[in-house]
Amino acid sequence: MLVCVLFITITTLQVLTNGFRTPYRLYRPLQEQLEAITISPIGTFRVDRETRNSFVRLIQVADSCGIHQREGFLGLYNIPSVALILQVVPLGFPILQDRLSTEPILDHMAAETLRSAVVESTAIPEATIPAFRNN
Repeated sequence: MLVCVLFITITTLQVLTNGFRTPYRLYRPLQEQLEAITISPIGTFRVDRETRNSFVRLIQVADSCGIHQREGFLGLYNIPSVALILQVVPLGFPILQDRLSTEPILDHMAAETLRSAVVESTAIPEATIPAFRNN
């Protein structure tokens, strides 16, 4: 009985206090997630103003760069959400995190597929990827 009471007390405290903290990987607390964004076909989400502004800027940059839905996409360094937002198709594997795990996947892809792919990277220059060298 004591274990049940302790469990309920701890769970209730976590629910109440976590509503006022900044959630993991979110810029603002849940109470500030007031702006709506829609990611088709997933649905509509509430996010903070800064996240919504980043979302809008990403869409604008994609439009200005001529990135279209259903294009091949290489999101290097763990950014699968960009593929979802832009509605592009991850090539090989949606989460490519480092050179060691990425090179074997790229080595088995056709050079033409790689040349026509949109590449998004947060940390890796394309000249260091064998498939992009001198092609």
